[in-house]
Amino acid sequence: MKKLLIRIVHIFFLVLKTYGGTEKIINGVLVIEDTATIETWYRPDIKANCQIALDKDTVYDILGEPENINKRNQILKFKVKRHVGGA
Repeated sequence: MKKLLIRIVHIFFLVLKTYGGTEKIINGVLVIEDTATIETWYRPDIKANCQIALDKDTVYDILGEPENINKRNQILKFKVKRHVGGA
């Protein structure tokens, strides 16, 4: 039985800053995760369970809850991690 995947696509403008990723040590090995910070206009539909796709091969998962800067409903800022692999 195959699962049906429904994607709702919204187009919006954003500023993506990668800063070269995030360094972590896992089992004594230095690993660089592909992370970035996104800043965009406030959108109430962007939640922690959403994904951001720059194109069909570059999909980012939101880490944590997006921050509504100064609670003014103008700017939204959040950290993302690139979704890599199919496992």
